[in-house]
Amino acid sequence: MIESLEQEFNGKIRWKSFSIWYADSDSNLRPYGVFLFLIDNVFRFRDYKHVKTVLGFEIKEKNPEEYVPFNGSFNLEDIKFVAKLTKRKALRCIAAGKKATASPLIARIFMDTVLLVDTGDKQYFFQFPDKEFRKIIEKKGE
Repeated sequence: MIESLEQEFNGKIRWKSFSIWYADSDSNLRPYGVFLFLIDNVFRFRDYKHVKTVLGFEIKEKNPEEYVPFNGSFNLEDIKFVAKLTKRKALRCIAAGKKATASPLIARIFMDTVLLVDTGDKQYFFQFPDKEFRKIIEKKGE
């Protein structure tokens, strides 16, 4: 999979992670997450078809929804800020069409959190270990 992505985007993947949940300010929601990776200075992400299973056995649905692939990207240089907020607050902001901001520390301790990536014109919400991601963003000006 990695090799095919590198060929498709004509570059080497410098960083990668799987976000177990994804949403954005355009009301796109991927409850099973996206694969997020960095080639050159562009963060790209895509989802993959999720097959429901129980104990390793595939569950067949009566009326399955048609799978529509989802891809997206944003430039490293376009990131204005990143912040932690609760998943609940992210969903409320998306539904209301409002810009999201960081949640108070006490809320982040007791609730499920996501990482907000704001590029000015659009907001992205990911749920993954973000320590390395933040280091890449801090070094973007160097």
